[in-house]
Amino acid sequence: TTGQIAYTLTCRGGTEVVLDRLTDEIGVNYIGPWMCILNEGAEETEAGLIGPRELPVWMGRNVFTRKALERPCMDDPYYGRKREFALRGMKLELGFEQVERGKPLTVAAVFHVRVRRDPSATSQIADAKLPKAEIVGCGW
Repeated sequence: TTGQIAYTLTCRGGTEVVLDRLTDEIGVNYIGPWMCILNEGAEETEAGLIGPRELPVWMGRNVFTRKALERPCMDDPYYGRKREFALRGMKLELGFEQVERGKPLTVAAVFHVRVRRDPSATSQIADAKLPKAEIVGCGW
């Protein structure tokens, strides 16, 4: 370890109004209801490490749509409520648990992040090419 920040994982969520205001403030285009960006170092930019290269960052598996938290999509291994990203000697797991639906457009849940070493993860960018959803209608 060098005492420097190697990676920054930023996850943000909210309504379209809240996220549009945030985009104006920080210059990073987040979409809801929940989106995560992993950056190298301490900077928060759209050039993340867990999104597609051929598409905007907000069209990747780093975005959790409402349908990702509902059946049948919640069980899709690529676009469901739990997702794994393998890169740079690590496996990053992002996921929702204890999802409770309230009034329309409200969700209460526990979001977890888990990082572990994985020497087989040699890609510099996870999901440079998007995987196809296993459950029809669940991916982009």
